[in-house]
Amino acid sequence: MEKNKQRKFDFLISVGFFLLFFIFFRFVTIQPGDDEIFIGLQQQYSFGEFLRHYYLNWSGRLFNNSLVYIFAGLPIIYWQLFMSLMIIVFGRTITYYIYPISTENSLQRKILLILPYLGIFLLSSAVLIPGVFWLTGSLNYLVPVTFALLAFVPFFRLLTSEDKLTNKFKPIYIIPVILASLSNEQVSIGLWLITSGVLLLAKFRKIVIPRQLIFLNFLIILFSIVSIMAPGNWLRIQQETQVWFSEYLNFNLFEKAILSFGFSLSTIINQWYYLTGLLWAVTAIIVFLKARNWFTYSISILLLLFSVSAGLRFIGSLEILPDLEKILPLDCIFSFPYLLGPDPIEPTAILTYILSSIGLVLLPISWIIFLKQNQLGIVLSYIFTVSIVLIFAVGFSPTLFASGGRTGLVPNVLLLIILVQLFCEEKPFLILIAPTVVLILFKMLTLLHRWNSNGYFVDYGLITIPNLILH
Repeated sequence: MEKNKQRKFDFLISVGFFLLFFIFFRFVTIQPGDDEIFIGLQQQYSFGEFLRHYYLNWSGRLFNNSLVYIFAGLPIIYWQLFMSLMIIVFGRTITYYIYPISTENSLQRKILLILPYLGIFLLSSAVLIPGVFWLTGSLNYLVPVTFALLAFVPFFRLLTSEDKLTNKFKPIYIIPVILASLSNEQVSIGLWLITSGVLLLAKFRKIVIPRQLIFLNFLIILFSIVSIMAPGNWLRIQQETQVWFSEYLNFNLFEKAILSFGFSLSTIINQWYYLTGLLWAVTAIIVFLKARNWFTYSISILLLLFSVSAGLRFIGSLEILPDLEKILPLDCIFSFPYLLGPDPIEPTAILTYILSSIGLVLLPISWIIFLKQNQLGIVLSYIFTVSIVLIFAVGFSPTLFASGGRTGLVPNVLLLIILVQLFCEEKPFLILIAPTVVLILFKMLTLLHRWNSNGYFVDYGLITIPNLILH
């Protein structure tokens, strides 16, 4: 009886959110640039010719390109319906990964079931709009991420299923594995890193690893290579380097690493402040509740201060306090100039790098120390590290300044999974769920107001070159 009620609730939640997201997607219109280019190509090439042309001359993302070709030739309402369904699958799959989802606290369980669906609104507009609410961007980012979440299910079951005899492999998982691997490079690389991490953890726990999972991991590697090694990828890099950042060719490896370091910190602090702020806050509460000495209390206070800094970044982005800059040097706090420029480095610039790095490093350290049950802290720390690696890798691309905030979608999804898992800690749950809901509602209402009054447009969230290279 109880299971039937739960299934009915889950079904109603899915239908309700499908309708809600369809309302949001109805605001989206065809945009100049990539949308119109793909519509023209769809009329110029047959499906097979298009995939071959793009693979050889521009991109190896066969799955993404297939979707773009299909939806470019249809009325936009078909894409809107498809994306509404994709977000339902996205949210429902994340709830599958939550350990204490069967908690007896019915209110907590219902909120934890709802949060993954609305979690995308904890992304800043710079990440959310080009990665989710844009025809071309969504097919290159959110959709492959959703298929990657599905592909990860059998690996997750390896670590969590108590009855190994019923944990049978289903060949259908081969489909999302192949499709996710033939998509966005961040998705395929991230999927490989996390699935490989699961296999290593299972080996450490002395869990027998089914050969089928090793086969799936092999498929991820194989098809990722097929996608990444496409001739078109290298031709595109050469062309876009000349168009967007020709000076990049003059940098050596160390200078590129320094540039990527600045780009990554600037992106995380200035575009991911919704999720990073909440992660700092919930981790601060967890550490405080488990603290036993002055040192651990100090860590909690530091985490809380970093959460406050993310709040300042949020307030600064609203531009509702014009005099705030006179009181606090916000531009100095959130700027990351290139550390190897020709001009002398300001001490404040170095301090900004150090403080932000400390704030990010404190998160995995705290999880490892204070979340030891089932090695949860290690697992969350590994996922967090993968998210940082994925954005750091973008910094090695000559198009790092042109791709915009959409490159943060894949890492942000990993941060969202971490956040939801941390909310499963009973004590800090009720303390932080209220501000989280407020942030979600604020983002939803902001988007609706903006699109209703000024029309829909894509906010790419570009990180400018002067912000990193010039002082």
